[in-house]
Amino acid sequence: MSEILTFREDKETTNKLDQLARLKMKSRSDIVRGAVRDYVTRKLELIEIQKLAAKRYTEGKLSFDELVDILGYEEAKKVAYYKDIAELSFAQGLA
Repeated sequence: MSEILTFREDKETTNKLDQLARLKMKSRSDIVRGAVRDYVTRKLELIEIQKLAAKRYTEGKLSFDELVDILGYEEAKKVAYYKDIAELSFAQGLA
């Protein structure tokens, strides 16, 4: 079952949406629906890739530089920090 979503958009974007809809011979709703589906799918896939990259880094299968290439520096730094904290905590637990 579908749900109704409502949002506001500026006139310039609305005009472009109308132009695209005419060119594609589709309704505004069809264009927006397809765009939202594609966006959500891509974002969820990207999150899974990022999780996998973080996991591979913690397993020693990716270097920090490779992690930076995938996640960006700030996110890679966070993953490295949590990995270091986990390793330290584990080492202290064994001592």
